[in-house]
Amino acid sequence: MFSKFHSVPLPHVFSFRTGPAARLTCLFAALILFLALACGRHSEPVPASPSPGPTPPPGDVIAPNQAAADLHTLATELATRHHDLFFRLPRERWDRLVAEAGGGLASLSRAGLAVRFAKLVAAVGDGHTELGLDAIPEFGRLPLVFERFPDGLFITGIDDAHAAFRGKRVTHIGKLEVAAAIAAVEPLISHDNAGSLAVRVGAYLAIPEVLSALGVTGTDGPVRITTADGSGLELSRVASWKEVRWAVPSGPVPLHMRKPHLAYWNDYLPEHRALYFKYNRCADDPAAGMTLAKLVEGTFAFMKQKPVERFVLDLRDNGGGDSRIAAPLIAALAADPSLNRRGRLFVLIGRRTFSSAVLNTLELRRRTRALLVGEPTGGRPSHHGEVKTFPLRQTGWSVRYSTKYFTTDLVQGDPDAMVPDLPVAFTGTDWVAGRDPVLDAALRHNP
Repeated sequence: MFSKFHSVPLPHVFSFRTGPAARLTCLFAALILFLALACGRHSEPVPASPSPGPTPPPGDVIAPNQAAADLHTLATELATRHHDLFFRLPRERWDRLVAEAGGGLASLSRAGLAVRFAKLVAAVGDGHTELGLDAIPEFGRLPLVFERFPDGLFITGIDDAHAAFRGKRVTHIGKLEVAAAIAAVEPLISHDNAGSLAVRVGAYLAIPEVLSALGVTGTDGPVRITTADGSGLELSRVASWKEVRWAVPSGPVPLHMRKPHLAYWNDYLPEHRALYFKYNRCADDPAAGMTLAKLVEGTFAFMKQKPVERFVLDLRDNGGGDSRIAAPLIAALAADPSLNRRGRLFVLIGRRTFSSAVLNTLELRRRTRALLVGEPTGGRPSHHGEVKTFPLRQTGWSVRYSTKYFTTDLVQGDPDAMVPDLPVAFTGTDWVAGRDPVLDAALRHNP
């Protein structure tokens, strides 16, 4: 491994631990990463949310005048603060949606109001502008993680009391078939394209208050989940995923999923003479013990000592951050004549590649001969970003909004995603089996 690069030994960065405790740690980190993936930003840190206003009323109710006040704040502040709120949604349509959102406020619970507000903001069509229901602290969670793959909705994490259900495909949630449940939550999710929508769906389906407000489940009691083998389970709400004792994965864990808690790490694959570089977040990471620039320096020093015939940069789980952090890595790849060739340099992309990670992919496309492998990105090549927030003072919720537009002339038109040169799907069946067909395609590709 690469601990020899650095003056300070960092074995946790470069060596895998496959015991149960390590797998459980990685699983929990993956759950947290799952919720954060679509919240990327570009070059400035997202400021802390302003202090909320009055303490929300107790229980599940909100006074109609308070709900109306927050709706007014949401509508006026978004129109004022967003870089261009009406870039896709005409102003007249926005005004009609706001008026519709103001009807029947007296009949709404707090969860019902949150659902209504989220749907209104999602109608803008900007994946960075949202009332994220998975970020509302008063909402609980089901003790499981759903993930939507091309071949269905799968349980990719669950509490240890129901460990046997990990990896099963879901057919029903509450009262509805899974397709209907997904269709119910999709209008609430801000997204750039189908990929980022698929990433966020699983998180929303795990929020009991949202399921109840949409009529997917009843108002009280556990939530019934049915799987493809005909079995079922009932799960009760927990206040936070931090309360959950997660089932430890028993099967193989693909290479790219082994260290989700780190923003970046690498590995040498001697059987392929390949250098694998995982870049999970566009940020320098104290947990890694070094800056990304330092890791890049060590990586290229290592490649002078070992035969490296291909370099695989994996951006599939990178939801954004500061696009400038990757500059040393991109510059080093562009300047290396032995690697900057078609068939030697590979960039893995997918539905979680979002925000600044898309900008990094564009820069790699501009400066290198990298082959893009995997699935279309979850972010648009040209998109709004540079996120800030403002509070809704009556409810205490925060609204995220974009302050800048990023555009590129490296792709024709205005596509909703960057598409791979070598398309490879990653399915739920692959996940269950511990396979990674995307990495395999890069390692086996013959120019």
